[in-house]
Amino acid sequence: VNVPKLVDAVIEKIPAPVGDPSKPFRALIFDMVYDKTKGVVFHVKVEDGQVSKRDKLVAHHAKLGITPSEVGLLVLGLVPTETLMAGQVGYIVVGRKNIRSFRIGETLYVEKKPVEPFEGFRPARQMVWAGVYPELVSDGEKLESAVQQLLMQDASVEAKREMSNALGFGFRCGFLGLLHMDVFKQRLESEFGMRIIITTPTVPYKMRLKNGTETEIATIEDFPA
Repeated sequence: VNVPKLVDAVIEKIPAPVGDPSKPFRALIFDMVYDKTKGVVFHVKVEDGQVSKRDKLVAHHAKLGITPSEVGLLVLGLVPTETLMAGQVGYIVVGRKNIRSFRIGETLYVEKKPVEPFEGFRPARQMVWAGVYPELVSDGEKLESAVQQLLMQDASVEAKREMSNALGFGFRCGFLGLLHMDVFKQRLESEFGMRIIITTPTVPYKMRLKNGTETEIATIEDFPA
């Protein structure tokens, strides 16, 4: 009902994309996912220029070279095309398996044609830390496999192996916030069938010692003697 009117209103009221196809290629990574068959897939907004899978790209912050194996448009799915041009929103399959090498907000450009990066980029910072342990000590290997698979899909989570005298083998995990932590927990339970224990979340803080040095305190074990 009223769909034609809605479409007309979108065309009339939302400004058309801006960008210059003749300028060097510059694109913003606004999201990325890990696909089991394709590997890492960037979701990008092309600001200037154009790109094809024959171009060699560079991620500005990571300083990593990329050779796309596929580019295309995001149209309720992945629609392969020959090129992506200024003003388009699409995807780039980068042929890599490690999503943790890249960050959302990165600027992409063609090798040997550097551009000014987009303003405001800051790497994600983990604000909340908690211990993640299996309910059954015998599920330690299963938990490790599940966590490693989720880390491949979510670059904003940090995880360090740790051993608790009471809970056994687990991970000390950093999240962007409590909601992020809850989503991570639910994915472990629903996708991998894990029964886990999450310790009380803590927020790291910096401590300045009498000798003038600074140290970060994340757990009670980190507290200076």
